[in-house]
Amino acid sequence: MRLESRLQKSRHGIYYLRIQSEVLDRRCSLGTRDPFLASIAAHEFSAKLLTMKIDLPVE
Repeated sequence: MRLESRLQKSRHGIYYLRIQSEVLDRRCSLGTRDPFLASIAAHEFSAKLLTMKIDLPVE
């Protein structure tokens, strides 16, 4: 299953990672206002998701 993810900025200036699929739509706060640190944290989070190999039910 392919997950679409995007790095976005909230109205308060905090970056978060938005993960979407047909079944899932989640926002994970990265806790930083620095775009460079946010991109590093997003890559680390994505790597963790890939190693977990989550099987989501398809409806």
